[in-house]
Amino acid sequence: MGDREVLEKRKQEADRLHKRIVQASTGIDTRTAVESIGIDTRATRAAVESIRRGTGNMFRASIRAEHNPASICVKLDSRGSDGLPNTCESRLKAAVLRRDRNKQVGATAVGQGGVGKTCALRAIAHDVEIMAEFSGGVYFMSLGKDGNVGRLIEELCLIVEASGGNQTAVEMREQSEFERVLAKVQAWFCSHVCLFIIDDVWVVNDIDANILQKLSVLAETAGGSGGRRSRLLYSTRDKELRQIGERVAFEPREKVGKEAVEMLVHASEANGEEVDDARCKEAVGEILKMCGGLPLALNVAGTSVRYMRERWEGEVTEAWGAYLSRMKSRNTIRGESPKDGYSSLDGTLHTSLDILEADVGRSGETVGEFSFRKMHRSLCVMKKQDRIPLGLVGDLWEMDEERTERCAKEMERVGLVEVQYEKDCGGLRVHDLTHDFAVEEAKKKEGVEEWYKNMAHVCRAGEGLLAMSEDRDGEGKSAREEYVFENIYRVLKQGGCVEDLKRLFLSARWVKTVIRRGGVWQYEEAVKGLSRDLKGKRGSGKVGMGRADKDAVDGMVLMMRAARLSVPFCGENSAGIYFQLYGRVKHKARDSSCVRKMLEEIERYAPRPWVRPVSECVARADGKMVEQIVLPNFGTRIQVGMDSSGEVYGCQVERFGAKVTVFTQSAEKETKMVELEGEFETESQSQGPGDLEASSQLEGEFETESQSQGPGDLEASRRKMCRRQEPPAQLSVRGRRMLLWDMKTGR
Repeated sequence: MGDREVLEKRKQEADRLHKRIVQASTGIDTRTAVESIGIDTRATRAAVESIRRGTGNMFRASIRAEHNPASICVKLDSRGSDGLPNTCESRLKAAVLRRDRNKQVGATAVGQGGVGKTCALRAIAHDVEIMAEFSGGVYFMSLGKDGNVGRLIEELCLIVEASGGNQTAVEMREQSEFERVLAKVQAWFCSHVCLFIIDDVWVVNDIDANILQKLSVLAETAGGSGGRRSRLLYSTRDKELRQIGERVAFEPREKVGKEAVEMLVHASEANGEEVDDARCKEAVGEILKMCGGLPLALNVAGTSVRYMRERWEGEVTEAWGAYLSRMKSRNTIRGESPKDGYSSLDGTLHTSLDILEADVGRSGETVGEFSFRKMHRSLCVMKKQDRIPLGLVGDLWEMDEERTERCAKEMERVGLVEVQYEKDCGGLRVHDLTHDFAVEEAKKKEGVEEWYKNMAHVCRAGEGLLAMSEDRDGEGKSAREEYVFENIYRVLKQGGCVEDLKRLFLSARWVKTVIRRGGVWQYEEAVKGLSRDLKGKRGSGKVGMGRADKDAVDGMVLMMRAARLSVPFCGENSAGIYFQLYGRVKHKARDSSCVRKMLEEIERYAPRPWVRPVSECVARADGKMVEQIVLPNFGTRIQVGMDSSGEVYGCQVERFGAKVTVFTQSAEKETKMVELEGEFETESQSQGPGDLEASSQLEGEFETESQSQGPGDLEASRRKMCRRQEPPAQLSVRGRRMLLWDMKTGR
């Protein structure tokens, strides 16, 4: 009996079984049966429907990590004669799987750029043994030197989405505190054994040196005493980062050692006989010495040799000597061997571009000619660890989609870029050191700022940036649109388009889009950065801000605070968002032309029917205190308040008022603390002309000689004071100032 007959017979059996089930269940009242055991059918239908639409939560283990290019050689199971791992990659895998050191939460790969850390992490993510060990999935996140907390939060949201937590990811994007986001991630993965991989971590922007300690709570998911538990795997080049877990060092390989030879030969797709051939053995040895054992340089050289071999009309072994001649002809490469691979990396990248230019029949660059060099320079607009959609790259290169993809793949074949596809959308990624090369080459030619201006023009093309703010039911967000939304602040700023950036921040439609897309954190950081830059310009001796600029800055900050306050109340409904924003800023309309324009924009674009707030039905965006909490605590009273700028104020009064502790935490997470005790005399200097006598009241902005690292590190200077009157028992807030006053005397 053939396969077709077997399938047909099984189909008939299935049909007969289905009919029997239907007949047997005809007389059963399923609704009554379900309701009798207490199942809410409406809630069940809603939950099922939300999962079907992709808006609910249903955990599914996932491997969220990119694969290495085929030219990369990584050996995770290499062992020496003693049976122990003998390569940095195999030692890293062993550290992740190790169970005899339960105190370790994972492993950290350390080393300079280009030594193979990212490739090792990717290979580990797809290793069969690793996937079997971590049944809850493997989740890869990438930060880079341009990273910040906003990007880290987005990466955490993406791994939650990848594992089925769509609704949880939405809730995470609504949070204004990183610790709350982390708590939701931990709760989501709490019962699953997972491997979390975070590549290229830096102490940069608002990421502090203790970030790994904060993220280590993810290792507490699943597992019990002696059982399997989740693990973390990091890579970093930053020496300031406080590392955790088992440390595995990555270094350049031995210049002509076994590993270096394997990497070069694998990338070139040559066989052992060809490499050992006397006609190319000397050239191979010279190339190995020039690459200095640096895996990135070896891969670029190997892929370029492969490109030449595939097009070589004579004996392929001669391609090795031809490639070596090209390397030596570059100004950056001399006849002698460099000390390390970094010295010759620029030479290998230049050689790759030379090969591409020669292949299209041109050796130089003239106006109007097709140039791979110019295309590669344009990639200076990318962030570190960035992936840019091919459609956007094509607009930057002024090419159609087909030609863009063809040129990108040609550049990939010589090791200049990496072409990746996700959901049928192509994208480009470049190594950090290759990106540095593109930036330096752009500086010598057009200038980096000019490329950012071109990129800003591309982003504004078509219907413009505000077109992304329009509601388009049934249309998904394209990869291009997503990239523009996530990078537009950086592109406009680096391109010197400050006026365009201000107009964007003063647009109610744009702020509405920010809230709907869960991008408030990034938006907030960008507004603060532009505000600092404009105020810094005034304080640097340059032409100060005029009235219009000051009004614009105040308007941007006001709308930013309104957006933060509105997030928990409005979801994705445009009418609700506009209601919140309008109500929180309208009190400033009389004093600010920018606010009046924002209100007019809301009135024009709000969907109809729309309820316009008239009275004070929502808190003002520049209100002083939006929340105050009193916490009883065994003989002490703690009062905590938070204002609309994100600052937190607190006062702790011990029993009988013997000691009062006042603390503040700024929106930037800087914590300051003052303790009041003893005689009512101060060791600190006077706060200024506005101070009252110390016998009745203390007022002022509390300064500190040291800054804390975060909410968990109360690292502050102490000031000793004590009372002669009744204990201060009430905390009042005046903007960013604190007032402790005597409840009995009222002073």
